[in-house]
Amino acid sequence: MFLSHMIVHHEQALELTALVPSRTQRAKFIRFARYVDGAQRVEIDQMKSLLDLAPGAGWRFLATTCTVTRRWPGCCPKPR
Repeated sequence: MFLSHMIVHHEQALELTALVPSRTQRAKFIRFARYVDGAQRVEIDQMKSLLDLAPGAGWRFLATTCTVTRRWPGCCPKPR
């Protein structure tokens, strides 16, 4: 369950970093947003790989869903 929630958390970071270029002209901020985007994508891939391996290791996970009723940009996963 922790990894599932962390994936959502990292996906929220991707939503926020996508906003940076349209909100600033400062090269340092844009460069930092690109760095965060790349790092979060790598970590999302790693966590998804761990979740894919889990059933073979005998691990079971409970299904969870987001319980937020109002969606703010970057604060709740997109409906799937």
